[in-house]
Amino acid sequence: MDLKSLSSYSEMVDREISRYLDREVDELYEPLRDLFARGGKRIRPFLCMVSCEAVGGKKEDALKAAAAIEMVHNFTLIHDDIADRSELRRGQPCLHHKYGLGVAINAADGLFSTAYEVLGDTLADGDGRVFKTLSGGITEVCEGQAMDISWVQNRRWDLSEEDYFEMIRRKTGALMSASCETGAIIGGGTERQIRALSDFGMDMGVGFQIHDDVLNLRGDVKRYGKEICGDINEGKRTLVVIYTLSVCTPKEKKRLIKILDRERNSQEEINNALGIINRYGSVDRATDIAKNLVEKGKKGLKALPDSRARETLRDAADYMIERKL
Repeated sequence: MDLKSLSSYSEMVDREISRYLDREVDELYEPLRDLFARGGKRIRPFLCMVSCEAVGGKKEDALKAAAAIEMVHNFTLIHDDIADRSELRRGQPCLHHKYGLGVAINAADGLFSTAYEVLGDTLADGDGRVFKTLSGGITEVCEGQAMDISWVQNRRWDLSEEDYFEMIRRKTGALMSASCETGAIIGGGTERQIRALSDFGMDMGVGFQIHDDVLNLRGDVKRYGKEICGDINEGKRTLVVIYTLSVCTPKEKKRLIKILDRERNSQEEINNALGIINRYGSVDRATDIAKNLVEKGKKGLKALPDSRARETLRDAADYMIERKL
């Protein structure tokens, strides 16, 4: 995908978000301005606006909804970082490290409420379907996060790949699906087109997350913006880990679980875990699954009329699993 194309949408969204964060109570808005100033891919608002264009609408019509979606996404990231005890977000200390736990939680809550203010401004005449779509997506994100947290708290390692997909469809897929669906609704798409874009967003979201898990193990911290192998220290139940545990020897399984259950590991222990994972080709297998999901999603776009926007969505799908950051 032409990153200049992505950045042009991102700049529109950032300007719109800035309008709502340029307010006087710095105790609330300064941490949020800091977070958004760090940049980000803005994939979800991009998908919202291009989906609107793909069914014949104008990207400007979906701009506020797109900005609201990005606000909601960042609200979840702030809380995720706290729950996961993460250190870095976009190459800088997470908000709870930089400003304190209470400030970070409150900032996230303020961002969530502001998102609905933004959405309300663009839907002044009322569009219950858009609100229902986004609210449903947000609820599913919370459901997925609850599953993820519960597995770690209860030291669940008896998980299947289907358990993982059920969780990640909620935690990551649901909001990308809602982003595409919202854009299609605002653009006046047919029911077939709206469903096709919703399904496309779900496939992209799951593929995106699997690739993100891969980057966590193989990426460059300067480009990735988060600590490399942080998922190992956090004991994340990723597709890579679940598969490895299902095929490795009992001795390797015991060793890997011991490392994953620790809150912090030495570099030697992390390397030991990576050695077990790589011995079974688990990372390459996860990459192949992500690619297959993307191809499935791209095929569903045939329900849309031939247009530059449709091709942009296809390019975006490829970018999801080719990106290095």
